[in-house]
Amino acid sequence: MIKTILFDVDGVMLSEERYFDASALTVWEMLYSPQYLGLKADTFTPAPVESEIRRVREQVFAKDDVLNFIKARGINSNWDMVFLTFSYQLIRLVEVLKPQLGTEATSLLSGQIDRAELTKLREWGATYAPDFAVDYAAFTPDFAKGPAQKAEMLLYLNQVAKERCGVETEMFSRNSDLWQLCQKTFQEWYLGDERVAASIGRETMQPGKKGFLTDEIPIVPPAEMIELFRTLKEKGYILGIGTGRPTIETYVPLTEMKVLEWFDPNRVVTASHVLEAEEEYPAHAPMSKPHPFSYV
Repeated sequence: MIKTILFDVDGVMLSEERYFDASALTVWEMLYSPQYLGLKADTFTPAPVESEIRRVREQVFAKDDVLNFIKARGINSNWDMVFLTFSYQLIRLVEVLKPQLGTEATSLLSGQIDRAELTKLREWGATYAPDFAVDYAAFTPDFAKGPAQKAEMLLYLNQVAKERCGVETEMFSRNSDLWQLCQKTFQEWYLGDERVAASIGRETMQPGKKGFLTDEIPIVPPAEMIELFRTLKEKGYILGIGTGRPTIETYVPLTEMKVLEWFDPNRVVTASHVLEAEEEYPAHAPMSKPHPFSYV
């Protein structure tokens, strides 16, 4: 009989708080930075102080009401959180632009949205909706109208687009260009300028982000974790990790804490492995937890 114990990372070994901070900052950047939608109601900086981070987190997640709702519906990926929260406001902006631009605006939701499409929206917004007001709190009641859970929540954005803008679309999904853009922008925030290229294959689009990887918060003192792992190994258990974190975000902090060495390297599965599998077998996506891929 094989005795293997798989450990998660977030909420088990490391706190999730910095992930949520990075998620909020990513949405904030994509709404207010001139490199994205460039809305005028807030001023963006890639190097916010701690008090600014707290303000942004409180606003973007509506005092964590939006965050708690998303998690209660089974979404554990911060990339998905960013995609959901930003896409919802993007749909609302198109809804405001529709009376002036008609199908020119709404047709944007029918195809893939990348930086070129965001540039169009930024220009249209500055001309036709300069006073557009982001409504973070509206996310929860809009999504509460439907029963969508887990990965279905991402697809429910297509229903929101239909209800708000009258558009039939299947664009909103984890396979979209916009999801990829949200994911890479989040990585910029979490990893910082020095480490992001190793994760996403390019330098940060907006330099100045120091990252959170060296500012992780352990759930309990590392020495107590190590004592537990030592006891389990002595009892003959094989220790593994199944995490929604990418590889670099798993290996760097756990190595610094001298925790990673207690785990069998062939039994450490991260979100990076999941993304590789989804790219090879797109018909099976999403394969993130609680899909059995990571555990098997």
